[in-house]
Amino acid sequence: MNAPRATLGLLALLGLSLFVPLTTGDYGLSVALSIAMWVALAESWVLLSGMTGYVSLGHAAFYGIGAYVGVLLWSSVPTWLAIGAAGICSGAFALAVGYPTLRVRGPYFVMLTFGMAELVKFVVIDVEASLGVFSRLIIGGPSLSELYYVMLGLAAAATLLMHLVSSSRFGYGLRAIRENETAAETIGIPVRRYKLAAFAMSAIIPGVVGAVHLTVAGSQFDPAIA
Repeated sequence: MNAPRATLGLLALLGLSLFVPLTTGDYGLSVALSIAMWVALAESWVLLSGMTGYVSLGHAAFYGIGAYVGVLLWSSVPTWLAIGAAGICSGAFALAVGYPTLRVRGPYFVMLTFGMAELVKFVVIDVEASLGVFSRLIIGGPSLSELYYVMLGLAAAATLLMHLVSSSRFGYGLRAIRENETAAETIGIPVRRYKLAAFAMSAIIPGVVGAVHLTVAGSQFDPAIA
C-alpha cells in the first residue's frame, strides 16, 4: 500500500509543480528551479552511493564538466544539443576514470573522488588561463520559466530512473554489492560492470543539470542594461 500512495503523492506534487510559473514571480521561480535541481542531483547521487555504498564526492566534477561543455558550446549549437553533449561528456569522463577508481573501497574511494573533483577544477583553471580567458559572457538564454520546466523534467526523470533501477535486477545487484561485495561477486554478480554502469549513469544527470543551470545566467542577462 505504501508504494502506490507514494507514487500518487509524487504525481500530485509534480502536477502542482507545473503551475509554479503561473503563480509566482521570478524569485519564487528561481527557488523552485533550485529545488528541482537539488532533487535531480540527490537522486543521481543515491543511484551510486545509496545503492552501492560507495560514497562519491565526484558529483562536483560531473556538474562542472557539464557546465563547462555548455559554455564552450554556447551559441555555437542549439541549446538542447549543448545540454545533451554536456551529459554525454560527463558520462564518458565517469567511464574513463571509474574503471581504475572503483577498484578501491571505503575512504580510499572517497579521497579519490574528491581528488578527481579538484583535478578537474584546476585543469579547467589552467586551460582558461593559458587561453587568456578570465570570464565568459552568457547572453540570450531561454526564459526562466522554460528552464524551470526543463529542470523539473530532469528531476522527474532522475526520480523515475531511480525507481526503475531500484526495482530491477540491476538494482538488486547494486544492493548486494553494498551489503557484501565479495559475496555478491561469488554468487555471479558482475560487480565491476555494475559499479561502472552505476557510476556513469549517476554522472550523466549532474552534467545535464550543470549545463541547464548555466543557462539561467543567460536568461537573466539583459543586453540593454550591459
